[in-house]
This record gives sequence, structure tokens and C-alpha cells, in this order.
Amino acid sequence: MEPEVPLGRVTLEDVRAAVEQLGGDPARTNAAKVREVLGRGGFGTIQKHLERLRAEQAEPEAEEGPETAPEAPRELVQGIWAAAWAEAARWHGKALTDALQKVACPLLLSR
Repeated sequence: MEPEVPLGRVTLEDVRAAVEQLGGDPARTNAAKVREVLGRGGFGTIQKHLERLRAEQAEPEAEEGPETAPEAPRELVQGIWAAAWAEAARWHGKALTDALQKVACPLLLSR
């Protein structure tokens, strides 16, 4: 007695199971070999499912990352803050010097 062949359309899962029986790599098989394993199905349908399995295999797996950024190292933040403060003080000092010169210059000329 021959083994019973399921009826109906060949599904992606049918092709996936057949590929597993053939070694598990959809890139190393073809529709004819899959049809031999399944005992049914059209080559076009099987090929379509094989192409989908190959595309799934080619997709890089998404890496899971943290939901939020980790807290910045305190030493790093302190260094950035010190540099920003020094630059702001330099700008402020220059602006103050420029303003004093503008005010003082007319006063000196009026004497």
C-alpha cells in the first residue's frame, strides 16, 4: 500500500517541511526535488514558496537593542560640561571686553 498523500494546495509550510527533509537549505534544492518529496503540487507554486524561503533566509535578523539609551558616564558628562563652561566664559569675557571698549572709547575722546 502506498503512503497517503495529502490533498489540496501546496502551502508554504508544506514546502518548508519538504526542504527540511532535503537538508534544510532552500538555496540548495529545487522545485522538482521538493515535488518528489511532497508527491503533489505545481512547479510554479512550489517555486514561489521556495523563493520566499530563500528570501527569508537572506534577511538579516534584527538585533534587539535597549528600549532607552543607557545613562551617560558621569566622567564624560563632567568633561563635556567643563569644556562648554570654559567656552561660554571665554565668549562672555570677549563680549564684555568689546562692550567696555565701545563705551570707554567715546568717553576718552570727549576729554
